[in-house]
Amino acid sequence: MHSFPKARAWSIVLSTAAVMEGYDLLLVTSFFASPPWTKQYGTLQLNDKYELSAAWQIALYNGPAVGEIVELCLNDLVVERIGYRRTKGRTYAELDILFEKGVSARRFANTTADLFSRPSRVMSSRMELTC
Repeated sequence: MHSFPKARAWSIVLSTAAVMEGYDLLLVTSFFASPPWTKQYGTLQLNDKYELSAAWQIALYNGPAVGEIVELCLNDLVVERIGYRRTKGRTYAELDILFEKGVSARRFANTTADLFSRPSRVMSSRMELTC
């Protein structure tokens, strides 16, 4: 656990972003009924209460989903143009062995990963489950 502090920090940041994305949908919809928020952004109705129009509620609720779709499309274009960080055609098992050896990502191309030198934890646990 102490081997890769930067990777651990990046994982925490990415996980927090995923949690906040899910929380965002709940948070925004809870504002629809909040009196200060509806008074500032809503319109006065016949019953002397402020309400946010249905069009704005739909836009605020569906806006993040539309943004995610646009982001995925743009991400595809950026990856096609710039490319992923190269792993030199390695399989996940080879990458696992290289990370266990402590090889940095910059040296993947020049380092050999022999899959048959020792069984990895993933392969041995799968063998135990199938037997």
